[in-house]
Amino acid sequence: MELVRGDNDVRGFVVQHHYAHAFPNSGRFRFALREGNDLVGVAVFGVPAGPKVLASSFPFLSTPSQESVELQRLVLLDEVLKNGESWFVARCFKVLRAEGVEACVSFSDPTQGHVGTVYQSLNAHHTGRSKAAWSWRLLADGYRINRRDITKIQQSCTCCGTGRSTGGADGAMVRFVSWGARLPRSGECRRAWINEILPTIAVRRKHPGNHRYTWGLSKGSKRGLRRIHGPVDATRYPKVGV
Repeated sequence: MELVRGDNDVRGFVVQHHYAHAFPNSGRFRFALREGNDLVGVAVFGVPAGPKVLASSFPFLSTPSQESVELQRLVLLDEVLKNGESWFVARCFKVLRAEGVEACVSFSDPTQGHVGTVYQSLNAHHTGRSKAAWSWRLLADGYRINRRDITKIQQSCTCCGTGRSTGGADGAMVRFVSWGARLPRSGECRRAWINEILPTIAVRRKHPGNHRYTWGLSKGSKRGLRRIHGPVDATRYPKVGV
């Protein structure tokens, strides 16, 4: 296992094998799991899209955005042994602790069949769910489209947005086209384009909220989480199909 300082080959691995097919640009720490020279797993930790996620998860930290992270991507090939995910994450935590990271949060999407089994095996605090909200889900596989991608495209429009064409907006448009949307015409209003193509590739549904899990990586953060949530109670963990 290695801590990757640049994107190296981890970006392509995540895009190919993660169900979201996208790499989080806010990832601060990228870990690669290799068997010999072969890349078989990647874990990405960074700052979440919502600015309040870390502060609300770890209110006892002085600077949550600097002292804590979100586990944003965890991808291992099926050939890796059954306990490989928990083994990998546990060793990532050890390195993060040495890097000064105090705590970590992660989310599991129940609509993708995920209830956080790996996180439960790592003795995480299950702290409920994120807020339920309406979202767009791809017709092809049910993947929930990131609302920030839609917003980036709308805001980058030169006729009705800020006009700031960012790499994030351009990358989001490429993803929509890869999902079956038509290419935008030259000079076309981006807001009008996204509003037109969304119903052709996705359906709008209410998302029940993701399961939220937290870990203290230091003694102080572990005490802080126990003060808020009490001891870890495995009987409260959600189960598949329940």
